[in-house]
Amino acid sequence: SFGNSSFDVEIAKSEYKESIEDITITKSEYRPQLGISARFTRYDIDDDLGDEDVRGGIYFSYPIFDFGRSSARVAGSKAKSRAAKSSIDVEIKRDINQEAEYISILESSIRSREQIYQAFIDTQKQRIIISKRIEVSGFVAPTLAETATQEIVQLQSLLETENSLLGSYFGLLHQNQELISRVLMVF
Repeated sequence: SFGNSSFDVEIAKSEYKESIEDITITKSEYRPQLGISARFTRYDIDDDLGDEDVRGGIYFSYPIFDFGRSSARVAGSKAKSRAAKSSIDVEIKRDINQEAEYISILESSIRSREQIYQAFIDTQKQRIIISKRIEVSGFVAPTLAETATQEIVQLQSLLETENSLLGSYFGLLHQNQELISRVLMVF
């Protein structure tokens, strides 16, 4: 029951929201401005003379002609925003593919684990039977060694499958931003 977006998708969405804010900021630089300004100046000549100056006023700024700089910057910000929006789709597709890959590895590892485990159990039983025959009849020891070697190889294969299964499971949890919450549940 996964379905959360990966961290990369969330980052792409955040970058898109940031690019929309950048458009607003860029546009605001070229809008009319109205404000109040004040300035206080104290001269260092002599503190006792009260040589201070206070100035202030209201200002209004309206850009009439800027040789196309404003429209070019706004168009550039909009282009960056469109690119950020398309990167969300790219990351979502990458997220879906990565999740499908993890699920595929999990499913194949589970199937392999069952088959390898059953072969391991069969080989283990075979080794026990051969060992008992050696005790009773002096059966040839190389057959026992060969069976034990086969058992070790199957055990190694079983452990590699378990490692692949766990790696895919944790990768899938991380992909769906659930790894930390699952680890915290254990502790």
